[in-house]
Amino acid sequence: MDDREFRKKLHTLPTLQDENPAFAERLKARLSRLTQEAPARRPAPRFFSSPLFRTCAVAAGIAVAAVTTALLLAPRPAPGSAYLTRAVGEVTLTGAGNTRPASPAGQLTAGTTIRVGSDGESELRLKNTVLVRLERNSSLILERIDPDMFGRPYQIRLTTGTAAFQLDASRPDSRLLVLTPEAAFLAEGTTFLVTSRVTETILIVEQGKVAWLSGPTAAEPAREKIGAGESLAIRADGTVHRNPAPTDAREKLRSFRDHALSVLASVSLGTPPETESAETAAPPGSVLPADASG
Repeated sequence: MDDREFRKKLHTLPTLQDENPAFAERLKARLSRLTQEAPARRPAPRFFSSPLFRTCAVAAGIAVAAVTTALLLAPRPAPGSAYLTRAVGEVTLTGAGNTRPASPAGQLTAGTTIRVGSDGESELRLKNTVLVRLERNSSLILERIDPDMFGRPYQIRLTTGTAAFQLDASRPDSRLLVLTPEAAFLAEGTTFLVTSRVTETILIVEQGKVAWLSGPTAAEPAREKIGAGESLAIRADGTVHRNPAPTDAREKLRSFRDHALSVLASVSLGTPPETESAETAAPPGSVLPADASG
């Protein structure tokens, strides 16, 4: 008896019980077996084990990984990473194709150029890790204002003039790459200044050590490491002079260091010091004596 005939007989079961009790009992027995076997006989869904599902799952995983990578690598603003904390005299900011007068407490973005005129001076900080003083007749470019996921440090390009730098050695991200037309310097938790002139680059170290690199990236090996109390002059003609740092330059760098560490500590505590404008700040003064190149 096939299933179709069996289903027809089920409809007549009440009558069969009267006319043929034995046959009715056999039908009920078969119905009971079918009921017990039904879950086992029901075919399981095969979509999740099908090649199509596996292909879709792999494609979805690749898409998620691609989106995640794109989000991690995409440049994005870093609020609070870089601020101009002092502007004295003529100080301008250039970025996104326009130039404007600088204002203290203004947030800075990567790619910004800061220029200081003959009567000016400015200071900027990168998070609560680095403080930079840019002196008169100087300009620099903020090339990287946050260490990135690849471990590359803060990066500043000094195009001309003099800048003093203070790094907070207690911070894990206390690394700064300074580039000039003639040299690349990598500093970690130090006090130093760099001057970029038409004919030479000068480095003076007050505290810690600064590596003079063989190339323009932080991964390049060091040519030399300049220690506290030393100066290095790299001339455009390729000559290099390493001398003791001038005493007056070191004294001014010590004063700058005390000021800079106070600013960075205040920021770390959540109470940044008041910013200074041209009307309230003291007159600018260079930390580099004229004979620093030796």
